[in-house]
Amino acid sequence: GQRINQYLIKERIGVGGMGEVWRAEDTRLKRDVAIKVLPPEFSADPKRVLRFEREAYAVSRLNHSNIVTIHDVGMVAGEQGELNFIVTELIKGKTLRALLNARRLGWRESVLIAAQVASALNAAHSVNIIHRDIKPENIMVLDHDSKVPGKVRHVKVLDFGIAKLGWGDGGA
Repeated sequence: GQRINQYLIKERIGVGGMGEVWRAEDTRLKRDVAIKVLPPEFSADPKRVLRFEREAYAVSRLNHSNIVTIHDVGMVAGEQGELNFIVTELIKGKTLRALLNARRLGWRESVLIAAQVASALNAAHSVNIIHRDIKPENIMVLDHDSKVPGKVRHVKVLDFGIAKLGWGDGGA
């Protein structure tokens, strides 16, 4: 029931090294979103804030169907200090890790998932962004309505938190 600007927080959907991810409602645009929040204790660390901002910048430069879409970025002051956040599309599905833990993937499904991840990375590389943290936990496999076993679902690459921007030109 808490709010960050126009976002009404609903439930925590994930936690990682850089903070927590929450499902929220964008009350202005009437849609569900995901909000990645950098905890106040991390917001006091300029290096962590820079890394968080770098993630927002990297993702905002990308427009690809296999890369999470960023909607907003911001900072609010609260009782515990500053709270930095990134708002993205809400992806309904499972991480590739959860899918792999649940069942063995067939070779066709594996190849099609890998092709989508490769396409996302190619798009990032084309604008001089290197993800540097590709792992099953940072790949979401979207839910689908099909009852066909092994049918490949759409894949989204997440978490550009340690991305390297602008190789070859001294970095950014």
